[in-house]
Amino acid sequence: MKLDFSGLESSAPLYGGSNDLLFDGFSAAPAFDLPVTSNFDEYQKKSVQMVKPAKGTTTLAFIFKDGVMVAADSRASMGGYISSQSVKKIIEINPYMLGTMAGGAADCQFWHRNLGIKCRLHELANKRRISVTGASKLLANILYSYRGMGLSVGTMIAGWDEKGPGLYYVDSEGGRLKGTKFSVGSGSPYAYGVLDSGYRYDMTVDEAAELARRSIYHATFRDGASGGVASVYHVGPNGWTKLSGDDVGELHYSYYPVEPATVEQEMTEAVGPGLYYVDSEGGRLKGTKFSVGSGSPYAYGVLDSGYRYDMTVDEAAELARRSIYHATFRDGASGGVASVYHVGPNGWTKLSGDDVGELHYSYYPVEPATVEQEMTEAVVA
Repeated sequence: MKLDFSGLESSAPLYGGSNDLLFDGFSAAPAFDLPVTSNFDEYQKKSVQMVKPAKGTTTLAFIFKDGVMVAADSRASMGGYISSQSVKKIIEINPYMLGTMAGGAADCQFWHRNLGIKCRLHELANKRRISVTGASKLLANILYSYRGMGLSVGTMIAGWDEKGPGLYYVDSEGGRLKGTKFSVGSGSPYAYGVLDSGYRYDMTVDEAAELARRSIYHATFRDGASGGVASVYHVGPNGWTKLSGDDVGELHYSYYPVEPATVEQEMTEAVGPGLYYVDSEGGRLKGTKFSVGSGSPYAYGVLDSGYRYDMTVDEAAELARRSIYHATFRDGASGGVASVYHVGPNGWTKLSGDDVGELHYSYYPVEPATVEQEMTEAVVA
């Protein structure tokens, strides 16, 4: 049998013959002049950065004794423009597994749906659910094959399988990390500050849910690209359950209800302590709470969650010390000694200067693991 390819042939030639004059301007490959610059590589990097889409979000997940807690905000942004306040950033892969979205919304949604299909096919073929380890590895392998092609994905795969709870971080370069505590997105430094200071393995479900909710709220309070609704999910042996979905504006007033200022506070603000931020551009801001430097997002997370106007000197000193410690724990450019000063009506006083390494073991002393925890860790591994 002979196949007929005549329908694929062009009816008129593009080059040659009588059409040479007609297509004379199109016969050569298009060309343009290179920009006049002394450093073309730097120019190229700036050009790529200029057209690179600006993204922002806050997602987090952590393992505790009763499973995995997953939380996220719901704001979608394009640079300074807020495009949506109701994006679902926690995606149900199957009844026992969740994925989070950070990066490009289309990329994350497509590949999570694709992963859900592959997980279901695996279940049908093997008569058993895919493990969290297997699902995360499957996604990492897929994304690795597309590396360098412009995908933007930073996701966490959280779930419960035959071995217990599991949590993995996977990105669009094919990277894959196993852990017990992750936060991803532009608001993650602020969320890490609250998460690190409040995390305990032996929390109840309600305590873990409140820690996740508060971490998302404080991230949305400081990060302009995060906001909307703080959604909290719990993954346990019976699958995932959505625990809450609270508007972060309402959370703000539930955490910090508006109260009339006392006479003493008004007098203190009028004649008492003062705090200003000044920068090299001549900027000057008056405020009640500042943190400056590369570690300031992590410090703000602890500071915002623990600050009260009516604290004692000891309580305020401990809050300041803990804020600096948690910033040094996450920020590689901060470390050494955490110095704390108090300025009062009689002048300033240095209260303490503690090595942050020693502070780590004072806050988190090394304790022998319980039998239940060892069994859980062994099963997860």
